Amino acid sequence: MTDIELTDVDDSFWSSLETAQIKEYERYLGKVANLSNTSIKRRLSSLATLYKYFNAYRNMNHNPLRDYAYPKAESKGNCLSNLRTDENLVRRYLEQQQEIAKEKQEKFTKDGEPIYESVPVDITPEEAILKEKNVQRDYAIVILFLGTGLRISELVGIDISDIDFEDNYITVVRKGKQMSLEKVYFDEKLKKLFKAISMV
Repeated sequence: MTDIELTDVDDSFWSSLETAQIKEYERYLGKVANLSNTSIKRRLSSLATLYKYFNAYRNMNHNPLRDYAYPKAESKGNCLSNLRTDENLVRRYLEQQQEIAKEKQEKFTKDGEPIYESVPVDITPEEAILKEKNVQRDYAIVILFLGTGLRISELVGIDISDIDFEDNYITVVRKGKQMSLEKVYFDEKLKKLFKAISMV
């Protein structure tokens, strides 16, 4: 198939392709082009769509991809499984979001040494508290995306009261033909991360 000129690609060409040739093309994409199963499936799906067009609008009955066994896409698994769940690591991450500097105060020890106080850089104490809360919120959003696969529209409608930490599920509003409330479950790993940022 690699030696075919574009000028030779007409209706008779598409009518002549057989399932065995499509299978050979699939092997070429995997062995020679070194594509993943997901990429191969996309290309074969494009061919299948082309044949559906021919069948519908070009009076062609032939379709070598009818009932074709597509390669299975690689399972990515739960993205959250790639995250370390060490609680101290999460706390260190949160602490690093607040830059700290030692500033000399107008106070001295009994020995006359100046007293230094650790304060946030360029922000007030109130702003530091708000920033830490925002970091916790942002981290919770990220791990929710990774751990549950929620859509943005579903996530923005979640309140803390919608999360059941005893039975490990979140009540979300699903929009489709009909709006519905559904439970989205999460595992103990995600619950442990929530606990580390004091959500539980």
